Amino acid sequence: MVGDVLSDNLEKKDRFLYKFMLEASDNPLDSFGIGVGFRFNSRKIGDQTLTSFIAFVGSFWTKEDDISNGVAKKNDSYTQDWGIGISYSLDKAIFLVEEVAPSLERLRSAGSDG
Repeated sequence: MVGDVLSDNLEKKDRFLYKFMLEASDNPLDSFGIGVGFRFNSRKIGDQTLTSFIAFVGSFWTKEDDISNGVAKKNDSYTQDWGIGISYSLDKAIFLVEEVAPSLERLRSAGSDG
């Protein structure tokens, strides 16, 4: 199978994926994680399909301040924690923007004509 590029109806084994996550900041390695995700099967809810959403569980490491020998050190050590969440698939978001952008452009053009 080519992945989910050609089909939203994936076999169960093809819906599992690995995730690597970074903090969206100037220092992305201040918080990072790895996880296992599961992409839901194709079902419509309003305008969205469930394949756009990924449930995941992961392990996260975050830099924290530390005190060593009475001296405070900023962002000196990492602490590990577990987490769960739901993310939106980037490939589906890009597809949605490409699909909606021409409609928005037509609306903007129609507004400037009148």
